[in-house]
Amino acid sequence: MPEKRITGGVAKNICLVYVRIMKGVYRLGVKPEEQKYLLECLREATGLSWKKVAEKFSINKRTLNDWHKARTRAPRLFVEEFAKIGGVNLDKTISFIPEYKHTSIAGKVGAKRQRQRHVNPGTLQGRIKGGMNAIAKMKNSGFPNKFINTKSIIEPSKSSKVAELIGIILGDGHIDKYQISITLDLTSDLEYAPYVSNLFYGLFGIEAPYTYRNSTNTINIVASSKLLIDYFKKLGLSSGNKIIKNVGIPRWIKDNKYFLRSCLRGLIDTDGCLYADKHVYKSKKYKHLCIQFDSHSSNLLKDVYESLMYFDYGVCLYQGNIKIRRQGDVKKFYKEICFSNPKNLAKYAKFSQNI
Repeated sequence: MPEKRITGGVAKNICLVYVRIMKGVYRLGVKPEEQKYLLECLREATGLSWKKVAEKFSINKRTLNDWHKARTRAPRLFVEEFAKIGGVNLDKTISFIPEYKHTSIAGKVGAKRQRQRHVNPGTLQGRIKGGMNAIAKMKNSGFPNKFINTKSIIEPSKSSKVAELIGIILGDGHIDKYQISITLDLTSDLEYAPYVSNLFYGLFGIEAPYTYRNSTNTINIVASSKLLIDYFKKLGLSSGNKIIKNVGIPRWIKDNKYFLRSCLRGLIDTDGCLYADKHVYKSKKYKHLCIQFDSHSSNLLKDVYESLMYFDYGVCLYQGNIKIRRQGDVKKFYKEICFSNPKNLAKYAKFSQNI
């Protein structure tokens, strides 16, 4: 039996440039009438009916009919296997194109028609309005997107609550370009997290949700707003690594004793702790309540030390931490500054009988 061959040419022959197949799914890259002619030639070569072709390739009849009528492009693998069955050697002038090549072509055609119809794509103001409408629609759609919207906030005046929140941020917080995050201990600060979250809402009118991370045993509180970041920067805070920048207490807080006490409360509630200080003196064991503050920022450690000295506390300064050990000063701290973190209040209540 002589070899059957379909070659390039004019009229009823297939006349297209061959595209070398590199990777991925490819389909026939011919005109609809040429696809119809090619598949009909292959069917005649096999001697099968279209029903038998569908059965042989386990293809839905409707799908095969769409290929035969050129409603959709036939896959390369099907065409090559179809040709093998009929003993037909496909010529290299028959082209195949990537699966979604037609979408790129259709997009270019659509863009050209759009420009022809509307000519001027719009004024600057019109494009801004259209862009804002698109952002609003994407935001309300619920689909993930990369649009960043400026969230409005209330800008409170300087106050003791603002100073306390700054103390919390200086302690366990981090400021980046668009967010403030505060990381607390999941075991001991579980009851403190709602208090911190409510501070953001009460002061700025924005939500600061918190999530639990069991893998790191932490609670992460996040307040997102570019305007919020700008607000805290105006009050003397900065974004980035607190240790590298060697942060300290802002001057406006240090100049007001009420603000300073509140800031110290936020610092002790986050980077501080209360613990039983055990020691031996003249062969006698003692167990007293001690307040300790830790920081790797030398400026912050110095500011806390000087602030406590300003309020006449007996303070012990060590490498990387400060301690209030005298029981009279611990009691004084509770009365004048106190705590907002329930774990510290509970520890003080437990040991208060011995103070």
